[in-house]
Amino acid sequence: MLVLALVLAPSAALAEGGALAEEAALAEGGALAEEAALAQGATRITASLDAFEVGLGEHVVLMVSVEHLSGSSVVWPTHLALGPSIEERGREVLAVSQTGERQVSRVAFTLAVYERSVAHIPPIAFTLQHFGGERESLQTQELAIAVRSSVNPKDAELKPSRAPADAPIRDWNLLIGAAGGLLFLVLFGLVLRARRRPRAEVPKTRVASTALPHEEALAALDAVEASGRLDGEELKSVFHEMSEIMRAYLGRRFDFPALDQTSSEVRSRLRSCPGNHEWGDAMNTWLGRCDLVKYAGADVDADEARTALYSARVLIERTKEAALAQERPAEVARA
Repeated sequence: MLVLALVLAPSAALAEGGALAEEAALAEGGALAEEAALAQGATRITASLDAFEVGLGEHVVLMVSVEHLSGSSVVWPTHLALGPSIEERGREVLAVSQTGERQVSRVAFTLAVYERSVAHIPPIAFTLQHFGGERESLQTQELAIAVRSSVNPKDAELKPSRAPADAPIRDWNLLIGAAGGLLFLVLFGLVLRARRRPRAEVPKTRVASTALPHEEALAALDAVEASGRLDGEELKSVFHEMSEIMRAYLGRRFDFPALDQTSSEVRSRLRSCPGNHEWGDAMNTWLGRCDLVKYAGADVDADEARTALYSARVLIERTKEAALAQERPAEVARA
């Protein structure tokens, strides 16, 4: 048995050493193959996030680097296809660096996430324009991300209900006396009013806002967020106020009495508004959710309220851009 163990030990060591040598050879071969591919003109794409966890509405920076042959250029998309829950809030195209016959083009996208269900940043598609005019379509890899809840775990616990207060004992004599006193005051007021000479009433006029429609709406949403009510218990009133802000904005932006119309009338009017094909479905969904909370008593939490507010900001930006794009050609024609 001792002899057998001595024979097996060197064999195992040799096998392990051979495996390590094979792995090293494969790694070295892979590195050499990658270097050869890059030398022949292959493109290397890297993408990374500056944070792997963000809160609702917080910004995260997506850095994309593309290493390619000199003479080629990267054409970044004018609009990122990120879905309804992620919004591009800005971008910075960085200076191109060059090493030998290769260049590195980089861009930093600032993104904001508006849904807790988001688990990844989708691939970013772009085009590589080669020197001879050939265009190559490329994209980054998908990146994982986690979205934190805005609800404090301590606040999410069930709170003990208050004990019912004892019903007060009514004193009917006191109530009768109070009613008599109130009746006397009403009669006395009517007599004084009859003796006064009628005054000409000054018609009330609505003061027009000097702020632009989107500026007024965004400022009103900022006030809602700053009030702290998004984390309170009276979320129904918050949804009602946000709905009124959005309706007032739509009425001013597209010149119709949205505050005085039913939801179906508002949706019908929006169909003819500029750019409706880009934001109409999302706007109808947003208004419908507010109606469910206001009139049907749908259950909502602080996260959903915050998401609704962020979505309202996005919709205001989209409708503003669509309306301005429609107005520019008309202004040029008039000029």
